[in-house]
Order: sequence, then C-alpha cells, then structure tokens
Amino acid sequence: MATTYTCTNYGGCTSAGVPQTGVGSGGTCPYCGGMLLAKGSSRSARGLAPAVKWGLLALLGLVVLVVAWRLIPSTAQFFAPQYEILGRWRAEQTTILDTALPVGPSLEFTSGSATVLQSQVPVTAYDRDGDRVHVVVPGGGGMEVSFTFRFEGPDKIVYEGPLGISMRYRRVKDALQ
Repeated sequence: MATTYTCTNYGGCTSAGVPQTGVGSGGTCPYCGGMLLAKGSSRSARGLAPAVKWGLLALLGLVVLVVAWRLIPSTAQFFAPQYEILGRWRAEQTTILDTALPVGPSLEFTSGSATVLQSQVPVTAYDRDGDRVHVVVPGGGGMEVSFTFRFEGPDKIVYEGPLGISMRYRRVKDALQ
C-alpha cells in the first residue's frame, strides 16, 4: 500500500508529494535527505487538536455551569428548613456590645402586620432567604425598611441589629397562628 509523504526540508526540496512505501515515518527524502512525514499529518497539529478540543469543551462546560448557577435561585432555600415566622415570640435574651440581658420586647407577626412593644406596624412582605426571613415594613418617604430574623430552629429566631445588638426569641406555644 502506497502512502504519500512530504519532505520536511522546505528550503528548496522539490520532492513534495513523492509516493513512498513504508510503515510509520517515511524515512529520508531521496532528493535532499530531509525527513519525510505522511501527507496531511503534522505532529504538532495532531498533538494540538485534542488539547484544543478538550479546552473548548471545558470552557463550554464552565460557561454552562455559570449560566445555570446564575439562573437557579439561592441553593440555601432548597436545603434550609421552611420555618414559619407568623405567631407570637417572647424575648429570651438581648445582647448589647457583649452584655447580655434577659429582657427584650415581645413580637407578634400576622400576615399583614407586626406588633412590637404594643405598637402595630403594617408589614409589606415577608421575604425568605434560606434560614432568614426579611420582614419588610414601610418607611418614611415611600421607602421600605427590612428587619432580618435568622432561624435557629422551628421555635427560635435571632435578630442581629446594628451596633452589636442581638435579640434572641422563642415562640410562644399557646399562641394561635
């Protein structure tokens, strides 16, 4: 079986396309003594093609992963328990600048309002983000204010406010929800 080899000596050899027989490399060019390679097979191109193919495939996979990651909502909400904030809550502990006090205001959340210190405040929305619930209330000038509570269990929540203020609450069991 005849295979066509091409001379690698491009400095003036006229043997391009000389049919030679053999296995593997073509050996030596009969005209100039240069090395013969099978026509169409460049060792650098043959070694580079799979690397380029796998590199492009990896890049495509990375792009798909990033797009899917941006389209899927936070995975925290898939794995966090779905506790309910509606109901009455009793303060267990208030911490201010590393000083803990066993007092604090009681809270009650209903579908459209929140009661804090016997004052009822309208609630615009309850936004869930994993184990956190943002209680959105209307503020002044058409703005909205959000207070974030983190669940530590079905009957425990924590409010972490500015200036190192932290308030821990426990659900009042006999409250109607």
